[in-house]
Amino acid sequence: MITATCATLAALLASASPPTAIFVQPGDCPALVIKQTFAPPVTIYGPGVQWNGITISGGGVAISGGKVRSPGGQDGFAAAGYGARLTGQDITLSGMTFGASKKAIVTDGGGNIRILNNRFEGVGEDGVIASRTIGLEIVGNWFGGFTPYKTTCTAADGTVTRGLAKRNCVGTWRDGYHSDAIQFRNGVTDVVISGNTVAGVNQGIGQMDSPTDRPPVRVAIIGNDVAVADFHSITVGASCIDCSIVGNRISNTTTNRTVYRFGPSTTACGNTAAYLGTAGLEACKP
Repeated sequence: MITATCATLAALLASASPPTAIFVQPGDCPALVIKQTFAPPVTIYGPGVQWNGITISGGGVAISGGKVRSPGGQDGFAAAGYGARLTGQDITLSGMTFGASKKAIVTDGGGNIRILNNRFEGVGEDGVIASRTIGLEIVGNWFGGFTPYKTTCTAADGTVTRGLAKRNCVGTWRDGYHSDAIQFRNGVTDVVISGNTVAGVNQGIGQMDSPTDRPPVRVAIIGNDVAVADFHSITVGASCIDCSIVGNRISNTTTNRTVYRFGPSTTACGNTAAYLGTAGLEACKP
């Protein structure tokens, strides 16, 4: 294993023969951008590193350890608000802590991506949002302590009131963040979401898409513990093809009724759900 610093990491990765294992000394590292594809794969260990954004359009790379925040913080615009943006192939992020981002991890158009045993805390909007990704594992992660912005109502005198519904606002109304632990949409295929814990995020695991999106295919949501503050705990739309919701434990941290939904092409079996303190075991779908 080769040792690098924040200042020397990029040069090591760009060398003619990059090492297959790199230990990055503790430090506050600038944004990590990886465009090349490594064969054999490269593993980067950075347990004491503060990563200020990660962008991977190449592949054959695994990053383990450290904390991740987006370059623009929780209110960063577009990509500046992403903790990690993954559009390449064969990428693993594990054992990391994601926070201070609008969206912690965004995958779009990539494949064979693994998000394993990470912690998501202090995120504004979404923990993981995936689209157009083929082959995705989101396993063993913890999501909690999100800090979404509430709606704002700005009166003519400049006074700002947070948390008002649009119908109650006299002035200029702005929507807040609709936080999800895990959101998937637009043609994601062969996805496993398993063994994750969602602890008090507004919404849990869901297909939140647009009418023009391609349907998700073979999304398996298995054995997760999901406790949410709003209504949507696990939501899978009617367009999801050959999808499954199996063996999850679902509850609510407020007095809201916990809702999970699924369409006719989704198998739902063995999930337990607490509705205002009344627990029941869902019968297996034929």
